[in-house]
Amino acid sequence: MKLSKSFLTYYRLTILVFLLIIGFFANAQNVEDSVLMEQSKLNAIRQFKHVLNENALIYSGNEYIEYVPIESLNQILKGSPFFQLDSLVAGSINFDGVIYTLPVKLQLIEQKVIINHPASQTLIELPNERVQFFTIGSHFFYKTPIALSNLMNSDKLYAEKISLGHFDLWIIHEKLLKYSKKAEDQSANYISYNKYAVQKKGIWQKIKSEKDLYDICIDKKEEVQNFARNVGLNFNNDFEASTVQVLKYYDSILK
Repeated sequence: MKLSKSFLTYYRLTILVFLLIIGFFANAQNVEDSVLMEQSKLNAIRQFKHVLNENALIYSGNEYIEYVPIESLNQILKGSPFFQLDSLVAGSINFDGVIYTLPVKLQLIEQKVIINHPASQTLIELPNERVQFFTIGSHFFYKTPIALSNLMNSDKLYAEKISLGHFDLWIIHEKLLKYSKKAEDQSANYISYNKYAVQKKGIWQKIKSEKDLYDICIDKKEEVQNFARNVGLNFNNDFEASTVQVLKYYDSILK
């Protein structure tokens, strides 16, 4: 669903009406009830902001249609194609160079950034070329650097970046559909699969194992390994969280 292109005209008229309202109140005389006047002015301002929010340029995308793979039409899908949660999460988006603070979610299969229109309550997928970066909760996503795409042999449009002082940890989040091998089981599960790399002074290194991680910390390897043992990190249970903790510690002891 493409939203109305007459929005800019409506936007300008709304601004004009708003200015007239403010001018009226600024020059009003002989008003017996100043409290009522102030309340009316505040209501006008709130209405103005509400109209602007509903007609912001960021809502000019197409309606999001739920993703259903053709090969899965006769199967029960379990899990979710979205990053972390199905629901929209508090975040922000740099759209055409303007920062908007609003709920957002990322559909990983098709790499779609999705928001909700406040008036129609319609899910909207944003044009990727107009999104510079965005956040979902505390997670920062950027367009995947070409060097990272080449290193990982990945075509994913967005990657999460975690800044760690002396270097950056990049994560390409993916989800794949895994089909049951049992003929009687007509289900498919969304499985998370992430790829990790560290960027330091223009040099990129993959992290596929605990060994790769310690190789990055080679100059402080023994100290970093002792830290991991002392705090009880378990890479098998949570590789990502353990990797982040090790890299944060490594950064803290670098000079």
